[in-house]
Amino acid sequence: MAALGWGATQSAQANAFTRYQRGKSQNTLKTQYRALQLWAQFLTLSAENQGRAATFSAEQFYSNPEGWGNTTWGLVAAFYDWLLAQGFALTTAAHRLAHIKQYARLAAQAGALDRLEAQMIQGFSPYAMQEGRNVDAKRKQTRIGHKKAQPTVIPAYALQQLRSKLRARDTERDRRDRVLLGLLADHGLRVGEIAALTWTNVDMAAREIAFFRPKTGVTTRQRLTRGLYDALIAYADVYPLAKTDGALIVASESCRPVLARRGLTYAGLQTRAQRLGQLMGIDNVSAHDFRHHAATEMARHGRPMTELRDWFGWTQESTMPMRYIAAAEVITRGDLEVA
Repeated sequence: MAALGWGATQSAQANAFTRYQRGKSQNTLKTQYRALQLWAQFLTLSAENQGRAATFSAEQFYSNPEGWGNTTWGLVAAFYDWLLAQGFALTTAAHRLAHIKQYARLAAQAGALDRLEAQMIQGFSPYAMQEGRNVDAKRKQTRIGHKKAQPTVIPAYALQQLRSKLRARDTERDRRDRVLLGLLADHGLRVGEIAALTWTNVDMAAREIAFFRPKTGVTTRQRLTRGLYDALIAYADVYPLAKTDGALIVASESCRPVLARRGLTYAGLQTRAQRLGQLMGIDNVSAHDFRHHAATEMARHGRPMTELRDWFGWTQESTMPMRYIAAAEVITRGDLEVA
């Protein structure tokens, strides 16, 4: 019996990561992988700061328990502080920390991480609510990512001027950006939804786009707006990948306005959205600000609550549609008073 038990334990340890990941959705695993990418980036920078040449990758922590062997409580705490120093929102930093702690826990189960060190890591907690407010009050920039404490307003005229500029220049990158703008500002897609798109999600004959919403677990089908449809036609002529399984939004070369043969990552989409804001002369624009613009415009044009909910993928219980409708009514009353 003892031999059987020991053999079973060894098998469970060897398969700790695989067994855990098997029960998680692809979207959860993608989110965890992004956290591990940040973890690897932090470790690489820390090694450089100490004068050591060491490069870490997310893969070695995602699939290999032994990669966690030298992880300490101090490293995990320093990682959390680093996230805050980079400007990550408190909730985002807490989520990234939770993923790191989860994989450290699995590594301990696999016998790769010292149990006492693992216990200390699990005991490390992010800032509580009031502590977080105090931290934010002392930070110049309290949030980065797809949401901010307050959205940056994108005027409709600025967006129209940007579209005209992109059409006039008409480089490969500009054609790509016209499609990205359509997804962000017309359809109001979230960055994660855009990052997962391939050409197979687009039905040009039916003028529709279908995509999965990780937040609700629902696949949505929408009629393409005229602007996005026209942009896709132009983009198709310069698209560098096979239109079967290639990412819909691809990266561009750093030194030339031509497209590369790889998809634009989640972080790359955020960076590109910020750059589009700068092209409009607006600082601190995030991808989510375009979604806010789309919802605001639909509410101002009198779209009903059910249409807003369906278009933006909000649940029945969400109060977001009513918030935008109420805000639009306030704006409308203000316009009437000025008139």
